[in-house]
Amino acid sequence: MITDTEIKEIRKILESSKNPLFLFDNDPDGLCSYLLLKRLIKRGKYTMITGNLDSNYLSRVDYLKPDIIFVLDKSPIHQSFLDGLSVPVVWIDHHPLNKELNYKDLKIFNPHLHNGGKDSFPTSYWCYKIAQQDLWIAMTGCINDWTIPDFSEEFIKQYPDLFSNKIKEPSKALFETLIGKLGITLFFCIKNKSSELKKIFNTLDKIESPYEITNETTSRGKLIVRESKYAGKYAEKIIEQALETKPDGNLIVFPYKTTKVSLSGFTSNYMLYKFPDKYVIIARDTGEEMICSFRAPASSKLNLPDIIGEALEGLIGRFGGHSKSCGGNISKQDFWIFIDRFKKIINKKEISFKY
Repeated sequence: MITDTEIKEIRKILESSKNPLFLFDNDPDGLCSYLLLKRLIKRGKYTMITGNLDSNYLSRVDYLKPDIIFVLDKSPIHQSFLDGLSVPVVWIDHHPLNKELNYKDLKIFNPHLHNGGKDSFPTSYWCYKIAQQDLWIAMTGCINDWTIPDFSEEFIKQYPDLFSNKIKEPSKALFETLIGKLGITLFFCIKNKSSELKKIFNTLDKIESPYEITNETTSRGKLIVRESKYAGKYAEKIIEQALETKPDGNLIVFPYKTTKVSLSGFTSNYMLYKFPDKYVIIARDTGEEMICSFRAPASSKLNLPDIIGEALEGLIGRFGGHSKSCGGNISKQDFWIFIDRFKKIINKKEISFKY
């Protein structure tokens, strides 16, 4: 866990900042983490990170001239980015740390630094502990990062129609509750055309209630729902195609050609929801490599990064993530070799657990 002392330290740093820059991952957990901190202090600039946080973002830092940078829910941070900075960095994250990087100039707040990361709740969970406001934003971020947080009972008291304590499985929380669907709406929003994103972020910063979006009670909420339809139409097509994929034993592999919108993570979550006993690999074909999203069944005793690492040995690729959820890039020429290895490894290891 991130300790209470660390939570107080982060809040103190945040409140003393004059012109903070928030760099956050392009998913609901990253977005909600940013909104929680930004709405607390009511100031700061932002940049949503798509792809790697590397030297390509240094020009953005130079342009905005922050006095401090908060990196939220983004891992890894590339050394080329760190080497080009002259301002302090606070990194709030819940992914396993890359021990090869030089972290001496960073203030790191990560549950993996304590107790082996057993309480590695999403970044939006920890940002709520810092902000202590906007509970609905925190709940949205957690549910969309496959976590039912310990403040769900408090949330139900305030918003009984958006969630239920009868929901115990993260997949059902995401796809069968209104707060889960609100997060999906936000996810589709931030997958919009870049020309629309500034309007979307400015609107989200002003939303006062989740009902503005779920019930479309205000013009702001209607705008968010409307802007989600751009990516939503692509998602419907990809999901329809993915559902036609026949499982290969305990594995589902669905490769698809690149579209205007990256939907691998969302599709893998949906397929795991529909097939909870299967391993899922959704792979977006960019021409030279396959950008993959991996999911493992909740019942699996295997560690997904271990399986991917073993299957990728000697091949071209990289990956990172959690025990049941990972992302990775694999050379297109090595992809099906990797898949064959992956399938053999999970079959062999699953059998060994039975005996």
